[in-house]
Amino acid sequence: MDQAQAQTLIARVFGEVIDGGDYSRIGELFDPDFVDHGPMGDTHGHDGFTGMLDAFRIAMPGYRHETSDINLLDDSTLVWQVHLTAAFTGEMMGASGDGQPIDLWVANAARVRDGRIVEHWGLGPEGAARMMGQMGIGQPVAG
Repeated sequence: MDQAQAQTLIARVFGEVIDGGDYSRIGELFDPDFVDHGPMGDTHGHDGFTGMLDAFRIAMPGYRHETSDINLLDDSTLVWQVHLTAAFTGEMMGASGDGQPIDLWVANAARVRDGRIVEHWGLGPEGAARMMGQMGIGQPVAG
């Protein structure tokens, strides 16, 4: 993978799948053995990833991510910044939103193979605590 391919991959992941909601693209962009390392534990496979996205979409419909500083560290490791903006108007972890604004910057990293993401690290414990604080929810516990 080269720098241009890395930038295209991240743009497609966020534009088409995460913000765009086109789950039919997941197989093109994510390895079948994909693992998302999140603050509440690891999510495995395409179905697990879709479930996680659906939960965030229910909590914060219309959320948007801006990516920047996409860097290829070697032929299989990417890092970048994500700026999330949203309003917590749905439900998460038993709490109902009342339109609380979410404005969060977090670093992300991924390992890729054959042009698809195999592993992702994003919203870690500190980022999750900031997001949950903005939502008015207690910090999640890793599972």
